[in-house]
Amino acid sequence: MVSSLDASSQRFLSSLEKLQARLDNSQKQISSGKRIEKASDAPDQVSTLLHIRSLIARNTGIKQNLNRVKTEVDSGEQALSQAINLMERAAVVGAMGIGVAQTKATRATMALEIEGLMQQMVAVADTSVDGRYIFSGDADQSEPYTLDWTATTGARQLVTSTAATRQIETPNGTSFVAAHGANEIFDLRDDTGTPTGENVFNALKSLRDALLADSQADITTAVAAVRASGTYLNEQLGFYGVTQNRVSAALEDAEQSSTDLQARLAGVEDSDLTAAILELTQGRLQLDAALQARSLKPRTSLFDVL
Repeated sequence: MVSSLDASSQRFLSSLEKLQARLDNSQKQISSGKRIEKASDAPDQVSTLLHIRSLIARNTGIKQNLNRVKTEVDSGEQALSQAINLMERAAVVGAMGIGVAQTKATRATMALEIEGLMQQMVAVADTSVDGRYIFSGDADQSEPYTLDWTATTGARQLVTSTAATRQIETPNGTSFVAAHGANEIFDLRDDTGTPTGENVFNALKSLRDALLADSQADITTAVAAVRASGTYLNEQLGFYGVTQNRVSAALEDAEQSSTDLQARLAGVEDSDLTAAILELTQGRLQLDAALQARSLKPRTSLFDVL
C-alpha cells in the first residue's frame, strides 16, 4: 500500500504517536502507582524484581514460622514453670513425710498427693499447642508419655524418641534448636537406659513408693532426688528463656528485613509520582504546541503555483 502522506506528514504522525505513548505511560503510572506492571515495561529490571520478590516470600515464610515457634516456646516456658512448682510441692510433702511423728496412714495420704502431682507432671510433659506436642521433639504429632505406675519411672513413653532436632531458620541465615524433648526434660537416662538422679518422673515415683512403704530412710533419699530434679528443671527453664530471647531477636530481624525489602521493591517497581506528573504536564504542553504549529503550517498545491 502506497501512503498518500508526504514525508513531513509521516514524520509528524510518528512523533505524535511517540508523544502520545509517553502521555499514556505517565497517566498509567499516576493512576496505578506502579512503574512496572508487566515484563515489557522494564525488561532490564525483571530479574532484579523477581529476586526481590523471592526474598520477600522467603522472609515472610521465616516470620510465620518464627511466630508459630514463639507460641510453642512461650508455652514450653510456662509448662516448665508449672513443673518446677509441682516439684517444689513434692519436696515439701516429702519433707513432712520424713518427720518421726508421721504414721503409716498419714504417709499413705501423702503418697496420694504425690500421685496427683505425678499425674499433673505427665500432663505437663504432654503439653500441646495447635495440635503439636511441644515436648515430643520431631514426633510432635504423638503424645510422648502416659501415666503408668507399672513402668520403671511411673510414666510410659509412647514414642520411640522425643529428640528435638528441627532447626529454626532466621532471616540472617543462621538456625537454632528451639525445643528439648520430654525424655530429656522429664525422663533423663544414662546410656544404659537407667534413670539418672535428675529424672523427674523417677523422683516422684520413688517418693510415692517410699511413702507407701513407710520408710523414713527411703523418703529421705527420695526427697533428695526430688530436689535434684527440681534444680535440673530450672536449668531446662533457663534454656527456654534463652530461646525466647533468640526467637524475639529473630522476629525483630524479620520485621526489619520486611521493611527493607519492601523499600527495595518499591524502588524498582513503584512509579515516581512527581516525575510522572511532570512528564504528563510537559507532554501535554508539547502535544498542544505541536498540534497548534501543525495547524498554522501553510498548505500549497499545484494550483497555487500556477
